[in-house]
Amino acid sequence: MQFETKAIYEVFPEFRNLVKYLNEEIGELGAVEKVDDIFQIETDSFRIQYGFEDDVFDIQAIKVFQEGRGIGRGILTAIHQFCEENEYAVIASDVEDTARGFWEELGYQEGSVVGEFFKIA
Repeated sequence: MQFETKAIYEVFPEFRNLVKYLNEEIGELGAVEKVDDIFQIETDSFRIQYGFEDDVFDIQAIKVFQEGRGIGRGILTAIHQFCEENEYAVIASDVEDTARGFWEELGYQEGSVVGEFFKIA
C-alpha cells in the first residue's frame, strides 16, 4: 500500500486537534499520510493507522516501537480526547490476542466481530 503524504488539515480540518493532542501526550510529531480512506501518523516512537466514517473513529493498527514508556496509552488518551470532543465513537479493528488485556484495561469491550473492540462510554 503506497501512502500519499498530505497535510491532515487539508483532508479533515478537525484532525488538527488530534495531531495537537498527540503532540501534547507523546511530545513528538511525525509524518501524516493518507491513502484512500486510511490515515497513518508515524513518528520515531509509534505508527498508527486509522479510518474515519459515519462518526466512527476506527483504529486499524497501532505499533509502538519503544514499549513500556506509556506511549500506547498516550496515543489512546489523545484519541479519546479528540473523539469525545467531536462526539465520535471509537473502535479498534484487528486487535491481536496478545493485546486484549491492554484494550480491556482502557475500557474497551470485544464486539461481535472477532478482533474488534469498542470503547465503552
